[in-house]
Amino acid sequence: MLVENALDLIKLGLERNVPHLERIHHQLLTLETLVYDLQHEHLNLEKLNVMNELSVCQLIMSDCDVDTFLPKLHRWLMPYLRRLDTLQPGRITELLRELLVARSQENLDWAQQVCANSKTDQASPIVADASLLISLALDCIYACQRTDQLEVAMKIYDCLPERPSGSKIDPILSQLHDQLDQLQSHLEAADILENHDVAVTPATISAKQNDEEQLEQLFVRLTRTAMRKGQPPTENRWKELLDDMLELQSKVFGRISPQLCYEILVGSLLSSARKESIASAGLMLRLDPHRDSRGSISSEGGYRKPLEMAVIPFDRSKQLILQAAEEYFNSSENLSDPSLELAGYCLGLITIDDEQIQQEKVQIIFFNSNFLLLDLILNTYVCIGLDWCRSIALRLRIRHASFKDTVVTQPSSSHRSSFETGQ
Repeated sequence: MLVENALDLIKLGLERNVPHLERIHHQLLTLETLVYDLQHEHLNLEKLNVMNELSVCQLIMSDCDVDTFLPKLHRWLMPYLRRLDTLQPGRITELLRELLVARSQENLDWAQQVCANSKTDQASPIVADASLLISLALDCIYACQRTDQLEVAMKIYDCLPERPSGSKIDPILSQLHDQLDQLQSHLEAADILENHDVAVTPATISAKQNDEEQLEQLFVRLTRTAMRKGQPPTENRWKELLDDMLELQSKVFGRISPQLCYEILVGSLLSSARKESIASAGLMLRLDPHRDSRGSISSEGGYRKPLEMAVIPFDRSKQLILQAAEEYFNSSENLSDPSLELAGYCLGLITIDDEQIQQEKVQIIFFNSNFLLLDLILNTYVCIGLDWCRSIALRLRIRHASFKDTVVTQPSSSHRSSFETGQ
């Protein structure tokens, strides 16, 4: 009743052209809506005056669900925004954007309904201007911080107007459509990643797009997640994963090379703790510097090169194999640890008689496993020579003080003749 009496008094003043009553009239109408129509009975004019305009909008739209959003928007919010716009021209656009962007950080439902009811086929669109609608949608989608809103974001994108044809196109609208094209690629990338259980927002993709280090981390996460799934990845599955990685690289993440995609996938296959996956990695590795070892992955579409053109060179293949073997050795706890067998399986991919490879194999074992493995090493790698083995022992002197004296300087008779003859 007090609000109604105050409103009647203000109206009398406005009818008599009393100046400077517009703002208090707007506030009293807002208070009337909030107290009588929306049942916020705790509110009074003093409290309303200290609230900012966004908070008032949020209070008007509080407790909305999918069914009540549009009725509340049309009946209560838009009249408030239009009154405010008469006092501050342009404020209706700013506040609607602020309200939807704030909501979109956690949920895109309001933005989706506004865009769906602003399409060109709507008799009374909420947002009639195409540029405003597109910029509003872009702001909302990129503001979203939740990874479970991708489907809603795609629905918003589908509501937006298509690029107009013709020579006379508003340059601002043309730039917005360029941003929409970028958004489309980000949505497609997010969809591909989500299909492999790597959920990221379009904003995250946009932020990582030009950062090579972060892109590499994202691709490592993608491949490692695929390797951790319950069933061992079949050849078709990791080929599909490779296809998706190369598509992402071609369409969105051009800062990294296709070659790096192969290397990341191979690295994950080698470290998957599954022999079948390690063997699959060998299909993408050049295992002999003098022989062409090519895989047989088919290629469809123009966005990726066939495997024959992207096989990992021998030197890099050797590095990846040794890195994986070292990881397995470092994770082993005892002589019966399965990781040791996996390390040997990795090293066994390269079978050529290469002195450097043989030495690197032994170095990994010497430096990263317990010295009790020496007997196994001597039985396995008898071709490296006594002098070199002694040099390794000297380098390990601090860690294994008794190593040289007890084993290397006095090798067992079963090994001495082999070392001395270099067999």
